Amino acid sequence: MRPFSGNAARCPSGMCSCRSGSPARCSWTGATTMFPWPPLRDASLPALTAAAGPLQRPGVPSACCSVTPCPAHPPSSYLAPSGQRSSRCFLRRLPILRHWLLSSISNYCSDKKATAVNWIDGRGKSVVCEATIKGRVVQSVLKTTVEKLVELNIIKNLAGSAVAGALGGFNAHASNIVTALFIATGQDPAQNVESSQCITMLEAVNEGKDLHISVTMPSIEVGTIGGGTSLTSQAACLNLLGVKGPNHGSPGANARLLATIVAGSVLAGELSLLAALAAGQLVKSHMKYNRSSKDVANAAS
Repeated sequence: MRPFSGNAARCPSGMCSCRSGSPARCSWTGATTMFPWPPLRDASLPALTAAAGPLQRPGVPSACCSVTPCPAHPPSSYLAPSGQRSSRCFLRRLPILRHWLLSSISNYCSDKKATAVNWIDGRGKSVVCEATIKGRVVQSVLKTTVEKLVELNIIKNLAGSAVAGALGGFNAHASNIVTALFIATGQDPAQNVESSQCITMLEAVNEGKDLHISVTMPSIEVGTIGGGTSLTSQAACLNLLGVKGPNHGSPGANARLLATIVAGSVLAGELSLLAALAAGQLVKSHMKYNRSSKDVANAAS
């Protein structure tokens, strides 16, 4: 069903910019609900149909969200329970809607999926990380030039990914870094799918002498409470990073800081791989450091 129109009140969660007359997606949580907001009190189905228009297929999001999650947790930790509570509330007030309700989650939240809506609206934490590398450092440490890196990024990360039909995958290997950090810090490794959505940009600055690099990651889903974060090794890693547990002075600050750490690590990884490719060192380094000189099959036997 369509949402009620003419009501410009902000989302009741207070966390997003969506309005009750717009599509049902919370830009902060990714939460959706099937029914119009505010909750109906004494409406009957005919009145509801007259006010909101004809019923659509169940599961199609069409109203403003009404979920207020804990900022320190990944959004998916709260969507299912909150959606279930919302569904029970609506069914108590309008029992006839039971005929149309199939699920408390419509999949518009796009959890563990690479989707355009995550790229456009964001999900979890949206982070932009950037740095300027001096030209002399590019030459002495990265063993290449600013011009080569900029050209390589355009041809590989931008044009190459576009030809492949990439959806948020305009980067060299963001997924490698995100997955490693997620496992080390007790995150949900499957959420690497949307958390690795990243576009890497390189350009020459300061009259072409220096290199500016940035990574834009709109949907990093991380948390510092619950789940795998309570495991001994993972808790130790979070403690090492200074983001273990909740931040009582500023709720959600630890999760936000962890998201920036992820983005900063991705930026470093992007710069490293692109430099290795531009300098022609990637295959050489693999052959030198990542290949055994022994016959592994014979050694095992």
